[in-house]
Amino acid sequence: MDADAKRVNLQREKEKKREELKSRRAAIILDTSSNLVLDVDVIQNSLVNDELNRQLDWHRDNELKHFPSDPAKVPLKSHMTKKADRVNELILAVARYNSRRSVAQVSIDSNDLEPNEGVLGSLPSEAEYDSEGSDFHDDYA
Repeated sequence: MDADAKRVNLQREKEKKREELKSRRAAIILDTSSNLVLDVDVIQNSLVNDELNRQLDWHRDNELKHFPSDPAKVPLKSHMTKKADRVNELILAVARYNSRRSVAQVSIDSNDLEPNEGVLGSLPSEAEYDSEGSDFHDDYA
């Protein structure tokens, strides 16, 4: 019985450490989100290893949360053994982030269209369909 209690306490301590690590990591990612580096020149010339790792963590977390099915993701840092590899991966991640942001901006702009407008122009009204002899309403009436 005493061994069971020790094991339970050990598991509780491990879970507490995991939660602390998770919350520290979340705080770092949140802090990094307010200091995102999107300039390639700064990435190549000015980032120290710690900041480079934080930026990679943010982009990896962002891609895993928002684009889980996209095959292009930031690899694990343990798979990037040289700083040059990390710099190149961060540049690629920034390019993906910027392209997704520009696509999102285009879709937001397209929401400013009138309800019956689209890429091809405005759709015919219900009266125009009826005047063209459409049997749409006859089929579903």
